[in-house]
Amino acid sequence: MDNKNKKIKTRYKKYLVLKEFHEKTKAFQLYINEKKVFFKSHYRSILVRFLFYLLGVYIFGLANALYMDLNLGVVNEDLLVFSLAADIWVKGGSNIAEYYSISLLIIYTCFWLVVVLFKTIKIFQFKKQKILTLNIIFDEIIKIILDLIPVFLWPLAVELNIWIVNPDWNIKPIDPTNMTGNEAIWNEWVRSWILWASYLAFCLGLGIIVATKMLPGPYNGLSSELSQITRLPYPACRIIVDSMLIVLGVGLLFLGNYPLQERLNHLYSWISYATILMAFFSGPVIALILTFFNNYIRLELLDIDKKLYQKLRREVLREFKMMNTNNKKQKIKWRILQDEIFAKYNALIKDNFLSENRDAKIIDLPIK
Repeated sequence: MDNKNKKIKTRYKKYLVLKEFHEKTKAFQLYINEKKVFFKSHYRSILVRFLFYLLGVYIFGLANALYMDLNLGVVNEDLLVFSLAADIWVKGGSNIAEYYSISLLIIYTCFWLVVVLFKTIKIFQFKKQKILTLNIIFDEIIKIILDLIPVFLWPLAVELNIWIVNPDWNIKPIDPTNMTGNEAIWNEWVRSWILWASYLAFCLGLGIIVATKMLPGPYNGLSSELSQITRLPYPACRIIVDSMLIVLGVGLLFLGNYPLQERLNHLYSWISYATILMAFFSGPVIALILTFFNNYIRLELLDIDKKLYQKLRREVLREFKMMNTNNKKQKIKWRILQDEIFAKYNALIKDNFLSENRDAKIIDLPIK
């Protein structure tokens, strides 16, 4: 009898495992089908946003290629990249650009692994709070996979621009070491203008990338994921991440196996005007670019036809008036209006999908 009971229990356990596997497989298929529906409903805006995204990545790579050899400072993540290149390949030399892209790829891969760790912690937190759903799990897995695209794409964009704007015959913008008099003054003037050009390109590239709301990359993911798991404000997490990168960059620099004086020279040229400019004054310019996109170029709304747009707009305005009956003169901001219209459009797509697939609710139910 004991052997029979053991066999029955074993078979029952196998049955439960197979049942759970079947349910998760079915849920994943429903998740894929839902994403297909959303893609069909947004394919034009996704395509246009991706083209803008590629433009932003190229401009971002151009900015890096322009300021790389100016010896006027680097941004936070590049301090880590430059230190790695100097330690492993250059051994204290000045030809950082030759190994910049491969170093950036290594650093971004490390960032990606940390983001994966943060996402795993976040999932366990959701599980503990009993708000974890299969939809959240599948979303995070897809995001982890898609985040590998900027890991390789951004270094490739930098390498392409280095090859275009900074070939071997260039003046290596423009090493001031052995220059004096008018030549040194002219050199400083040219380097300053190149720095301002790279600064504007840096802000424009990142602004376009953020405005597309696509593939933010592992560097941006560090701050956003840290904010979600610690519940600290995003700006505070950005400061924490940037500070940690500076500390790691300086630490890696002084671990280098080459003369101390060369390391100090690197530190002097890598932490300078550009570091302050990029770290503290890029945010306002990027914010202006985002404001322009949000106010005048709403790429997400390209797939909504005019009749549906007007219908959703009337609904949003009617709800806004009902919520503000005491202040009838108050008007809804244009950006908020567009956000609400977009949210209603997505809710309409979701409702249609649920009406056609009754079992689709299982991917949004909390996991027990």
